[in-house]
Amino acid sequence: FKNFQFPYYKEAIDLCKIASARCKGHYIGWDVAIAQQGPVLIEANLAPTPQLFQAINQLPNGLGRLETLENALKVNLRP
Repeated sequence: FKNFQFPYYKEAIDLCKIASARCKGHYIGWDVAIAQQGPVLIEANLAPTPQLFQAINQLPNGLGRLETLENALKVNLRP
């Protein structure tokens, strides 16, 4: 990813700031997609996490969708 420039980076940040100003939450994580026309808000999370995989305790395997994600990306994400 050396020298990679994230498309619409400033626009994505600006969009999140505008959306945040309309919300009462003090800490919100935004899921943003980059479309051909620019950034699009997907959802707001009141309890965001920096982890790539989420809800690990909501599935019986205790790993959430980690295995599915690893298989799709063909990488090992476990320490």
